[in-house]
Amino acid sequence: MTPSAELQSIASSHLRLARAKGEEVISPFQYYTEKGEVIQCLDRSSQTGSGRQYLHSNNKDEVLSRLNLGDMAVEADWEMAKDKEEEVPFGELMHEMHLAAKSGPLFDPADMDNLLERGSGEPILVVGCGRSGTTLLLSILGAHPEILAVDEESYAFYPFPFRLSPLVNTLRDQKQKAWTRWCEKTPKHVRAIPEIIEAFEGKVKIVHLVRDGRDVVTSTHPNADREYYISPERWVADVGAGWANKQHTLLLRYEDLVLQPRESLAVLCEHLELEFDERMLDFEQFSTVKANKAWEGSQVSALSKESVARWQGPEYAERIQEFLNFPGSTKLMEQLDYL
Repeated sequence: MTPSAELQSIASSHLRLARAKGEEVISPFQYYTEKGEVIQCLDRSSQTGSGRQYLHSNNKDEVLSRLNLGDMAVEADWEMAKDKEEEVPFGELMHEMHLAAKSGPLFDPADMDNLLERGSGEPILVVGCGRSGTTLLLSILGAHPEILAVDEESYAFYPFPFRLSPLVNTLRDQKQKAWTRWCEKTPKHVRAIPEIIEAFEGKVKIVHLVRDGRDVVTSTHPNADREYYISPERWVADVGAGWANKQHTLLLRYEDLVLQPRESLAVLCEHLELEFDERMLDFEQFSTVKANKAWEGSQVSALSKESVARWQGPEYAERIQEFLNFPGSTKLMEQLDYL
């Protein structure tokens, strides 16, 4: 069948386009998208069968440039469908794509090959629940002479499918210092630990930073629509996901990091198979990560004990009771030696 005959046999074919806007909250994918991101979906149906393909990228032009559709007929479909694309809510396609990815390939092998070519040692991923100190830990690691700390969250590994090319591009363009290992911090990658381990064939170091849930759920954020930034539900879900996969991670407590930094960092470096470097203790001077949106516009500062056990203030009593009453919170707190 000629390409033109193939096109004539198509019963329906259309391109769907959605754009993410920064103010959107796409549950359960909060904090995953950036303004201008695009998902495109092609539905195909012909006499020979039907199928659906998603492309997800930071901009429309990159989506079209990354096409790898496999045959002329599908590519022709895509070109024809561009003329009648349909606008749909971004969240709708995000959910749809995420569910579809669970039953198919999570990533392009070529993207993973490109990622593994960056650096000569195992990558380092910092994960955990938000407001647990993951940005602080990234800054500390960024003071190590052998580590390149990626200063912005990539959301490369969750939600599914993986989005590796933006991370590859970021690492390719980094010229801050000589480095052998790269380190990336996206808290919600804690939800994808088994998939990450499988994708890297075990050759990755994952550090799960945990913090007393009572301090986490009493943390506020200026950009949040509600008084408290992290819900009890999110703390239980994120920390529970990390705990369920603790055999694949180094579990590090925020309180130990702040109160016993030298001992904690020695354990961390041993896990990462790196020599401990004194500059990690003075990270606010030596780190390449000295500013981050998680610090609300402030510069990095030295370790402080002030935020430990903040939850004990009487103004938090009702919030703490709400947290401890949430299913699963008390059990996790006990497992982590907070109760």
